[in-house]
Amino acid sequence: MPDRATTVRSRHPRLTSGLVVGALVVPLTLTLPVLSAPAVQHRPVTPKVERLALQGIDAGAERRLTPVPPHAAGTTVRSSGGRGRLAVLTAERTVKPFRLLGLTWERDAVPPQAVWVRTRVDRTWSPWEELEPGEDGPDAESAEGTSARAGITPLLVPGADGVQVRVETADGRAPSSLRLELVDPGSSPADGVAPPRAASSASAAAATPPIVTRAQWGADESLRDAPRYTSTVKVGFVHHSASSNSYWQRSGWTSADAAKDIRAIYAYDTLSLGWSDIAYNFLVDMAGRVYEGRAGGVDKPVLGAHTGGFNTDTFAVAALGNLDTARPSSGLVDGIARIMAWKLGLFHRDPLGSSVLTSSGGGTSRYAAGVKVTVPTIAGHRDVGATACPGGYLYPYLPGLRSTVRAYQGAALYDPTASSSLLLTNSGLPLTVVARTPMTQTWRLDVSNADGVVLRTQTGTSSGGLVQAAWDGRDSRGSVVLPGPYRLTLSSGTTASSAPPWTGSVTVASPEPPPVPDLHPVFWQPGVRVINGREWSTTCRLYTLDGAIRCWVWAKASYLVQTSSGWVSEYGYRLVDVTYYDWVRPAWELDPRAVDGTWTQGGVSMKTECVFVGATRTRTCRAYALQDVPLRFISSSGRPYVALVPTWVLSTIVYLAERPAG
Repeated sequence: MPDRATTVRSRHPRLTSGLVVGALVVPLTLTLPVLSAPAVQHRPVTPKVERLALQGIDAGAERRLTPVPPHAAGTTVRSSGGRGRLAVLTAERTVKPFRLLGLTWERDAVPPQAVWVRTRVDRTWSPWEELEPGEDGPDAESAEGTSARAGITPLLVPGADGVQVRVETADGRAPSSLRLELVDPGSSPADGVAPPRAASSASAAAATPPIVTRAQWGADESLRDAPRYTSTVKVGFVHHSASSNSYWQRSGWTSADAAKDIRAIYAYDTLSLGWSDIAYNFLVDMAGRVYEGRAGGVDKPVLGAHTGGFNTDTFAVAALGNLDTARPSSGLVDGIARIMAWKLGLFHRDPLGSSVLTSSGGGTSRYAAGVKVTVPTIAGHRDVGATACPGGYLYPYLPGLRSTVRAYQGAALYDPTASSSLLLTNSGLPLTVVARTPMTQTWRLDVSNADGVVLRTQTGTSSGGLVQAAWDGRDSRGSVVLPGPYRLTLSSGTTASSAPPWTGSVTVASPEPPPVPDLHPVFWQPGVRVINGREWSTTCRLYTLDGAIRCWVWAKASYLVQTSSGWVSEYGYRLVDVTYYDWVRPAWELDPRAVDGTWTQGGVSMKTECVFVGATRTRTCRAYALQDVPLRFISSSGRPYVALVPTWVLSTIVYLAERPAG
């Protein structure tokens, strides 16, 4: 994504007093959503970003600067002294009122060793406060990560109109294009209006919690890029915004303050850092209100920029505030638990389980690119990143949070898996679907065709916390279904709650076309004909050795053929299961394949099975070849695996011999 800040930076003159002042007003794209009810109209709010390019040391400020920046007890200063050489020191400067400040620099520049700021609110200057290094972010090698700027974790200072900055680096030189970002998120008549409670979903125990949408908190959608998606959700990360607790520590605070803070963070992430959108998928304030973060659908696996190195197949819920300096409220913890229960339930994840993630490296990741890491389903940012996030006061809540999330889920289906995406109707092996459940639950497996018509339904009860369902490729009448795609839907629940359903797909195939429908006399004559809507072909040959005329019957159909590159669809004539012979004289005994038993042909073990069929008690024999067939199974732990199983497979050319019994 282009650095939106860079496009305007050259339009502002450089000053020599230590600050270069410029202002960025983001163009407003007004979109008025149509609302059926509330009197307050939600509308996008355009933030204003004032950029101050930082350079040099103000001589007067340096004379007044003590060797150790003074600070008050309870602030977030992490040490009692400097760590490097003074690179930037500004004078106390009056600026336009802002709510959030941050520092950014070129992504490849050497970062500062320490950054302090002082701010003025209500004509009173604060002590020096040290700013935290930026901890969130996109994956390093992603399109979003390679176009972004580097920066610190922003600081929320509502009502500030003055600022002073001190930066230390290893060599006393400021990082390239260092600048201070001051964000005014603006105001909206809709700020603080509580959203209506979401209706409980009949399909899920963990109903969708009330979520303040992007429209409701005033997101200007023109600031972001199109959302990107991952394949699924395996892990939910808990974060804190690490910015400030000012929005709730003042008496009489409302959700209007939280909405403004979120808009300010959104502007900093997109306009200052150059990210595609706000970093987190969800945010939760101290009252437990849940806010929609990154756009793309709250129920979708939206790729975020929250846990550098581990954004793929994960999502993040951020506590709005600094949980290193304040304890979480019970409402905040409950809000995190409810959104986690709902989101993880949609993707069938066990809150008490874990998943294997592959690090993409970079940023604050503790693991190099390519390293596989086992991560709890509900994890803190510090579990995979070199950071204190989600804060020393919130992180200890995670073990209890996992249990609460599981309780909120109620009935659930964990890690449902189908044994294969391909069902061979003549293999004799059914397709199996397994899933774990947290309690005894009834289940139902529906099989539907491409038109959505349910052809087969099976029900049962999970035994020992395990659902085990099977489908043999037949409909409710017992007939083999036609080759093609089918949809599997597994639902489950108790009398008190129901789990989000799982859906999967399977392709039904028959390497051998269906058998001849009946002993139609035309099959004894060569030629092509249509019977029951299917085209058939009969070929016959006279064998001079025994004077017999043998006829083979072929069906024209679509079928799958296994090749070295996988299953390939073909269309044409293929020998059916039953081949008819018109014997001039009984000569079946001349061929050993027409006798029960095993034999070898071309180094392949063969087997013949003969039975008496029909009113005439005709003897019918079929030949099978012993082959190692790759079959997919489900282990006792519910994980799929593939094994080569020696299996008697109907020979490619089916040999059949007939003679009257006796």
